[in-house]
Amino acid sequence: IQNSSSLLIQIFSAFSDKTFIATLLSELAILLPDAVIIGSTTDGEIMNGKVSSEKVVLNFTQFKQTALKAAFIEHQDTGYHSGQYLAKELIVPDTKLFISFVDGLHTNGEEFLNGINSVNSDVIVAGGHAGDNNHFKKTFVFTKDYICTEGAVAVTLNSQHLHVHRDYSFNWDPIGNELTITKAEGNRVYTIDGKSAVDTYAYYLGEDLAKGLPNIGIEFPLIVNRNGLNISRATIAKEKDGSLIVAGNLYTGEKVRIGYGNSKEILKRSQNILDATSKKPSEGIFIYSCMTRRYFMGDEVESEVMPLQQIAPVSGFFTYGEFFTSKNMELFNQTMTLISLSESTETQHISPDIEPHKPDINSASIEALTHLINKTSEKMGEQTQALKESNKLNHELKERMELALLGSNDGVWDWNIIDNTLYFSPRWKEMLGYNDDELRNEFSTWETRLHPDDMDATWVDINKNLNGETEFYENIHRLRHKDGHWVWIQDRGKVQFDEDGKAVRMIGTHTDISDQQEDQLKLLHQAQMIQQMQESVMTTDMKGFITSWNKGSEVLLGYTADEVMGKHISLLYPNDASETFATYISTLLKNGEYRSTLTHMKKSNDPVLINLSLSLLRDNKGGPIGIVGYLQDITERQKAEDALLEQKEILRYQAHHDALTDLPNRVLFSDRLEQGIKKGKRHKQGLALFFIDLDKFKHINDSLGHGVGDKVLKIVAKRLENILRKEDTLARLSGDEFTVIMEELKRPEDASLLAEKILQTLTEAIFIDEHILYVSGSIGISLYPQDAVNAESLLKYADTAMYKAKEEGRNNYQFYSPQMTEFALNRMFMQTSLRHAIDSQEFVIHYQPQMNAMTNTLVGVEALVRWDHPTMGLLQPDAFLSIAEETGMIVEIDNWVMQTAMKQVAQWYKEGLNPGVLGLNLSVKQLDKLNFLQTIEEYIQTNDFNSEWLEFEITEGQMMRKPEEVIPKLKEINNLGIGISIDDFGTGYSSLSLLKRLPINRLKIDRSFVTDIPEDEEDVAIVKAIIALAKSLKLDLIAEGVETSEQKDFLVNHGCINIQGYYFSHPLSKEEMHTILLNHT
Repeated sequence: IQNSSSLLIQIFSAFSDKTFIATLLSELAILLPDAVIIGSTTDGEIMNGKVSSEKVVLNFTQFKQTALKAAFIEHQDTGYHSGQYLAKELIVPDTKLFISFVDGLHTNGEEFLNGINSVNSDVIVAGGHAGDNNHFKKTFVFTKDYICTEGAVAVTLNSQHLHVHRDYSFNWDPIGNELTITKAEGNRVYTIDGKSAVDTYAYYLGEDLAKGLPNIGIEFPLIVNRNGLNISRATIAKEKDGSLIVAGNLYTGEKVRIGYGNSKEILKRSQNILDATSKKPSEGIFIYSCMTRRYFMGDEVESEVMPLQQIAPVSGFFTYGEFFTSKNMELFNQTMTLISLSESTETQHISPDIEPHKPDINSASIEALTHLINKTSEKMGEQTQALKESNKLNHELKERMELALLGSNDGVWDWNIIDNTLYFSPRWKEMLGYNDDELRNEFSTWETRLHPDDMDATWVDINKNLNGETEFYENIHRLRHKDGHWVWIQDRGKVQFDEDGKAVRMIGTHTDISDQQEDQLKLLHQAQMIQQMQESVMTTDMKGFITSWNKGSEVLLGYTADEVMGKHISLLYPNDASETFATYISTLLKNGEYRSTLTHMKKSNDPVLINLSLSLLRDNKGGPIGIVGYLQDITERQKAEDALLEQKEILRYQAHHDALTDLPNRVLFSDRLEQGIKKGKRHKQGLALFFIDLDKFKHINDSLGHGVGDKVLKIVAKRLENILRKEDTLARLSGDEFTVIMEELKRPEDASLLAEKILQTLTEAIFIDEHILYVSGSIGISLYPQDAVNAESLLKYADTAMYKAKEEGRNNYQFYSPQMTEFALNRMFMQTSLRHAIDSQEFVIHYQPQMNAMTNTLVGVEALVRWDHPTMGLLQPDAFLSIAEETGMIVEIDNWVMQTAMKQVAQWYKEGLNPGVLGLNLSVKQLDKLNFLQTIEEYIQTNDFNSEWLEFEITEGQMMRKPEEVIPKLKEINNLGIGISIDDFGTGYSSLSLLKRLPINRLKIDRSFVTDIPEDEEDVAIVKAIIALAKSLKLDLIAEGVETSEQKDFLVNHGCINIQGYYFSHPLSKEEMHTILLNHT
């Protein structure tokens, strides 16, 4: 023996003495410091095939091509964690064998193996539980460095050249009845078949033997079959509550039987193991066998292991539980496990010749007794099961018969044909109103109560069954009740024949079907009634195929039943039908009924208007099985209703309209006015009410007659209708009085525009026959909500204003408010003057310089229009531009400004002056003109004007109204080389994404932000933001409305150097501007 890390020493000690074990390990460590040592206390030892007790065996195995790796651990639980830890520490890719010893009293071996399996399920595991010579007090497992009573040690053999052969012998036979684990937790069994585990052993083995638990539980273990293997679970501890601790897990619900060893089979199996092992390479054999086998077999135990010594040295120990790997890692009890190892591929080529062991009389008797118990239990089990099944079947048949008779409520009769006697059950007599003792059990009881009309047919059916013509007898007839009424009976029976084929007996039942017969009769009557009804009734299946068709359907639609039965209901639909079977079936299924008015087509192809009513036909469980439809022809009724409705409409129209002019009358006018006020209040909009009275209309009636006067009123009404919007209401109140309700009024002055239109329309000549007539009107206007918020007041105030118009000389309009009238008149005056100003070119242009505040140089001028009014003097744009915008005259003014300013600037350039860039205000209405781009190009060419001298200013608010339309037009202008500037920037709602899309060169900061800087913090923040935005978008900047040096300095200091405002100059005439240009040239 040489010291080496490939030397494995296994110590199997009968002495459970920690001091002794420690001394032994210390001596070995001195002699063989590199060797790998694992050991266990035992319940018997094996050395060179011999079995011993109370000895210490040291097994030395010297490996040449195998690496060893050992480890130890104290338990944290009952074993799972320890198995998992050792597997992780020791198993490597070329591990061939995992040998492990665990303490015998505190380890759940099955959980320990589960822990190993969680890391590696392929490695071969051997070893087992430590013992202590059947004392069950303290066991030890140990390595060179570690000794413990609650833990595990292990060594792995790691090599590509190591051959491992494994085998095992069990041969413990399950005996007696199969038992059920009714409560178990892990390896603790509480109850078996409802009894405590201890009581179960006492019941089957006797009280005296059960007192030997847990020791006796090793000889008589519980055997469970798993994955085809019988696995033993020996007891290792008894608890006070009657539960038992077994060597591995048992689970609630598992089936177990008590086991007992069979020595004959054990020795027979040892011969098989010997033969198999001799054919494998083997240089050393380890045996880990259950201590039970040593006690059970006594001296014969050596016969199981000694023959293996012929193959290779045999050593090992007797355990409290054995580890073995077959398909899975298993924890065995009552088992001998074998591991044969070799680093060579050679076998010993020996033929062991062991004389078969002859069992003694005791062994044979036990085997025979076991066989007898098992066979007896098996037979008793089969008989018990058969008896249970027979009793169950009889019980079920009895229940079925009782339930059948009770459920059917039938009466029973039994006719003995030989002696002509007849038995009637109490229920049979009860059907006819009698107690059991009131009627005799004889043939006449039935025959005398049989209805005379049913007698012959009943006997015909009975004789057919008696003669063998029918398998069963069945007939419906009537029997007289005790109170005299007739009971409908369904009679069923069957004749019985003797071995000679002679009828000897007939048994049957009577069922009272009076209710069913009455129901069937009612149904028959109802069916006849439906069939003969003049109204159409039909049925279909759930898919719409016709299943019944009554006489009324034939009359209504022209088809006979034969022509439509089985055909789809869509046969009746017109080709353009919007309401079909598919559309109404879902509603029908949901609500159970469906009603509609629709058109069907007759066979003649004529349409017929019908009222359709559908409902579901249901089976006895309430499920839908069909559809019943009721159809009523309402063609004529509908025509009458339509005519009546039309007449009602005519009357309603007449009640609300003027008969002469067809305009709304006072009733409808009042309603419209109320609705208009409500709408205005809801949407916060204004409303104007016009009260129109025709001037001197009475003269026409008096001179030309009422017929001409009526024609005049009709013409006036038509003309007024033509100039009003659809949403406005024109009404005739009486005589020559008209009213107009103008809704959605945005500005009160808009009412004056409509009033002007009305007055102009009224003054147009009226031609009637040979007469040419002229009329005018006086109009009074009241406003909601300025004048009043209710209809009555508005009408009264409009009427008052109309009389004021009469007083003012007729042919004019007056507002109820005098200020409003003055405003409207001034506006009309301004509008007329503006038209004259355009025609007479009364406009002049002033130019306001735009300066670079850093260099004090001129960079451009903005052209600003003024009106040189002949009587009112020079008017600023605020006085007339809004009217120009509303009337559309702004386009003509802007075009004049554009042409005149461009001509002037071109002239200054020709003179060698430098006015910079010309800034012109651009309106959206100019852009809307189709030829605007051509006009610009024409002005540039005519005036010899460079496009780079021009910049259009468009306000942010105008641009945001229709950005998608404005942007393409601005791009076309910009493509000509003309600059685009956003005027009044910051006052609108433009977005950054929109600014990036615009073809602009410059932003103009609005004067409203400049006025209060640098004092106002909000304006300061806004101006700074605009300057930063312009820089980020690489746009030029100019600020307007600059009037103070503080404002100028703030703007320049923050990056806006171009300035326009009174600080440098007011807007100047062309002469004054010319002087400025001369000074700056």
